[in-house]
Amino acid sequence: NTRLKTQYMSDGNLCVLVRDVPPFAASRIIIHEEQNLPHLIPPEWPFNMYINEHTGAITQLSYNMVDWNFIDTSSGYGLNDYIYVEGRDPSVRRYAENIEVSRTESGPLVNTFRVESTAPGADKLIREISIINNLNRIDIRNSIFKTAVYEPEGVHFAFPFNIPEGEVN
Repeated sequence: NTRLKTQYMSDGNLCVLVRDVPPFAASRIIIHEEQNLPHLIPPEWPFNMYINEHTGAITQLSYNMVDWNFIDTSSGYGLNDYIYVEGRDPSVRRYAENIEVSRTESGPLVNTFRVESTAPGADKLIREISIINNLNRIDIRNSIFKTAVYEPEGVHFAFPFNIPEGEVN
């Protein structure tokens, strides 16, 4: 008899947050239509995030409980920055252009930002950043609509994290 948080997604699917289901187990959910529910205010986002409108990269990412930018921008790159190297010389770099940022999901469970752009070496680049509320999680999905290139090239995404005393394993 517990009410679960739900959200209708832009594609019409119903998103439900179910917690504490062990591996190889199941949980039964019964959906009832309810009328006259009080207006629920979505929880405050656990993250503060800024997407640069010129690059499409995330240049500010902080957690509400900590006054710290988890992105090291000293290299000139942001989180999920697109970098294209034409040929074998890594000093010759090109970046995404014609950036368009839109919000495709907005609700109490999932908030998704879509960064669509042109990109060297590709017909189109789509970067989706989803903040999953109540799980303190951010998902990043990159879709590259690649052109056929028969010369040496490199496609890179920058992830310059700034984690105090962080270790990479």
